[in-house]
Amino acid sequence: MTNLLQFFTPEKIITPSERGIWNSNHEVYLEVTQIMGYDPGQCAVIVDSIGGIKNGLEDGFKVYGLTNGFNKSEMENLGAVILEEIKELPQHLKII
Repeated sequence: MTNLLQFFTPEKIITPSERGIWNSNHEVYLEVTQIMGYDPGQCAVIVDSIGGIKNGLEDGFKVYGLTNGFNKSEMENLGAVILEEIKELPQHLKII
């Protein structure tokens, strides 16, 4: 949907379920930054929950809120970049 898979190698795709943690647990964000050798401020997270947005922002990430029609105002007020649909993501990213 985003045509971004080409930028990721299989060993660098990490899901919360692989680590035995819940999706809203921000530990997975921090683990990924360590594995890839980046600081949170150099990374973005895409979440669909208010809790995920709060965690991402607290940890210093750029946060994209995927609304799917829900919580748009609250996500915006927290400081997330709003995505109505995931296919909008590429237009927001700078690919180096």
